[in-house]
Amino acid sequence: MTEIARGRGRTGDVELGAVPEVAALGNTLTDLFNGLGVTQAAYAARIHVDKSAVSRYLAGRRVPPQAFVDQLFTEISRHLGTSVQEHVKDAVRQQRLDALRVTNPDAYELDSLRAELDRSQRETYRTGLLIESLTDALEKKQRQVEDLTGDLTRQQIDWAAERRETAGRYVRLREEQEAGATARDQLLRQIEELRSQLAEALRQRDRAEEHGRQLRARVLSLEEELAGRQGYDAPDLPALEEVQELLGELWRDAGVVRELVTAAHARPLADVLALVDWLPATAAGQLVADAARMRPVPDVLAVGAHPGVADSAKNQTALIEGLAARLSPAELARACGAWAALPEDGSRLADRALAAAVRATSSLDEARQALSPVAELYRGACTPRATGRALAVQFRKTSLLDTVLMALELPWPELITWLTEVDATPYGGRTEPRFLPGLLDLDPEARTAVVRALAAHTSIRSSVQFAQELYGEPGDERRAEGRVLLEVFLEAGEAAREGFEGRLRSQTHSTHLRNAVARWSRTLPVDRS
Repeated sequence: MTEIARGRGRTGDVELGAVPEVAALGNTLTDLFNGLGVTQAAYAARIHVDKSAVSRYLAGRRVPPQAFVDQLFTEISRHLGTSVQEHVKDAVRQQRLDALRVTNPDAYELDSLRAELDRSQRETYRTGLLIESLTDALEKKQRQVEDLTGDLTRQQIDWAAERRETAGRYVRLREEQEAGATARDQLLRQIEELRSQLAEALRQRDRAEEHGRQLRARVLSLEEELAGRQGYDAPDLPALEEVQELLGELWRDAGVVRELVTAAHARPLADVLALVDWLPATAAGQLVADAARMRPVPDVLAVGAHPGVADSAKNQTALIEGLAARLSPAELARACGAWAALPEDGSRLADRALAAAVRATSSLDEARQALSPVAELYRGACTPRATGRALAVQFRKTSLLDTVLMALELPWPELITWLTEVDATPYGGRTEPRFLPGLLDLDPEARTAVVRALAAHTSIRSSVQFAQELYGEPGDERRAEGRVLLEVFLEAGEAAREGFEGRLRSQTHSTHLRNAVARWSRTLPVDRS
């Protein structure tokens, strides 16, 4: 990204009200605020903002954050019982952007991009409504055409049967047929026009979605660039020691929440990490969650790598939930790659983040798209316990076999351990078919690859269940094919794990399967070395 131009406004100028754009914004906000009929101090307490900050915003000495402006609109709507008109909101937002442009070009460019992203998302929503409306209209017209076509067919039959009776009847039926044909032709033209409009609406939606994706990428890029600039995150803030003293005083007061939010958003990253170590567990979790929602992604990754977060399951959960709310599944999977190389507790955070990405997907294809770019990075770097279990729970109703095939395709065979473990049948329970129906429909090469992977990577408990499924029950139509695969399974398991056959035989509750494994074992050479 090109270097962002610096504006002419300076902090001192803004504090003195010397920048006309900031002063104009303050006048507008004051006019809106006066409609509430409350004092500035009361309003500050209501929205949990320091009253000196409210005073500076309304006096035109500081540019308020967009959240302050949006909260003011909300309070006015609640007070008046009606929403503030959109053109008023747009005018105030533009005034704020004009003020930012001359006082803080960095923030101006970022907020402009965010505003454009919001507009793009609204346009995508409106286009979606238009598509639904056009689709309903198209279906209605098509039903009308079908009804008219049926009427015409019946009229033609009536006409052919009765046209010999009277000339008047013939003329009337002829007119009805012509009128019906004309109406049908008109409906067909309307349907063609609706189809054209629907196609254009779909193209508009695609363009809006693509524009939104580009804007999100630019916003993330700009956040990362601004995060790397010295001093961007710490404007006019008290020293860390003062913040700690203030938090100690406010510990039982609601003001502590406001101070934690300010620290998470504006203080240098080093201060945030120091506060995570200093604060009690509950407050530290709140600070981590706020940082995950507000700070640039590189800062959030650094917070995750900090021992005070990586060693705490509660802080990990707060961090992952905050980051997952901001990023798509694929973005979350890629962003958290830095955690995979951390020591054991940290790499567990990468696994949990990847599991969160899986849970945010709605289809196996979407999960594959999220996992594919990071499979090589994670493979061998962390144990995919949570990721495998998330995949099994998310897609077990679709097909556990398809999920196993995806793990092999990545290739990430470690996932198979946790995919199958989640769905294991308790000892002595009845084995339900999970793999065999779909497995026997695969081509022989893929079928063999799945069987070998399961033999090498599933637990003995899951292996017993799978072996029982391959062995089958009396009356199974494809029992013979399953038993051929059982031999492949036993060979692969014995090659991958010493004593596999013996452990499998000792832990199965089925006498028939135990005898089948024993018969297979007797066919092996005595010296297997």
